[in-house]
Amino acid sequence: MRLARVGNVQVSPSVAFACLLAHVPSVLAAFLEVHRDAIIARARTRVESRARPRRTDLEMAHGVPVFLEQAGDALRLSKSSELLDHEQIDKSAARHGRELHRMGLTVAQVVQEYGDVCQVVTELAIEHAAPISLKDFGTLSLCLDDAIASAVTAYSHASERAIADQDSERMSGLAHGLRGLLTTGPLASESESMKT
Repeated sequence: MRLARVGNVQVSPSVAFACLLAHVPSVLAAFLEVHRDAIIARARTRVESRARPRRTDLEMAHGVPVFLEQAGDALRLSKSSELLDHEQIDKSAARHGRELHRMGLTVAQVVQEYGDVCQVVTELAIEHAAPISLKDFGTLSLCLDDAIASAVTAYSHASERAIADQDSERMSGLAHGLRGLLTTGPLASESESMKT
């Protein structure tokens, strides 16, 4: 059985969840905190089952773990205010989208990684019969939507830049080739006229 930490004490996830509920106004925020390691492990397993090329632990450390912390913050904030600040989610998801592009993953894999988080959280909530409100799930959904949009936008921009760089290199090569032809063409013509 996996243990969760409450202060300096290791306890079962259900005990940790009950302790956090007494202090955290959002059940889902407490749930994400207590089950963080299980969510990350399950999401990682899903990602690894289809991700080619394989990702390193360092590369996987930015996506799901950071998102879970930020979603928990957004859930706690949503209990005290109707406004949600998704700026941090947007920034880290954009960074993650650029990293996934650099690694050669597809845009589908970018979207699926965030979808995996939603699936895993839902599965665990059902397994533990967690009394998570629809409002909390709605907030999590908004966080996921923002993260997906930012990651895909950054991925697309990185892809467009890579294509533009390739086009620039091709045009540079073409210009160099044309310059060579223009330089050698008149010389060859001159050489021919001298022969006659």
